[in-house]
Amino acid sequence: MFGIILLSVVTVMHVYAFWRADSVPFLKRSVPRKLLLGIGISLWAAFSLSRFLSHDNAGALAWALEVLGMNWMAVIFLITVSLLAVDLITGFGFLLLRLVPWLRGFALVAGGVLSVFALVQGLRPPGVQNYDVAPLRPSL
Repeated sequence: MFGIILLSVVTVMHVYAFWRADSVPFLKRSVPRKLLLGIGISLWAAFSLSRFLSHDNAGALAWALEVLGMNWMAVIFLITVSLLAVDLITGFGFLLLRLVPWLRGFALVAGGVLSVFALVQGLRPPGVQNYDVAPLRPSL
């Protein structure tokens, strides 16, 4: 049941993020709509396939897809949150009409930067510090 809910939420995040990304001027000029759609479907399919293959313990391919899929889920979450913040500020595109496409572009960049920071922090080893603790002395 959890897998179905997770897949549904990730699907909604993909649709929302790629729909909003399609309105960014830089992406409109440099990435054809069909290519953007293909990228979105491919990343969603990789995540979905990783969820199904991980249940069967299918080996190295399942492990690689699981790592890719879970990292992508985190990236799409951060991008979706950034885009949603811009949409809330701009009234879902009804306020600041001229700035909305550019603000969405900045939200995509912010989501990407947050993702890089998260990945770097997640790959760092934990900082361990040792402290000397004096034993408690009974009070007289």
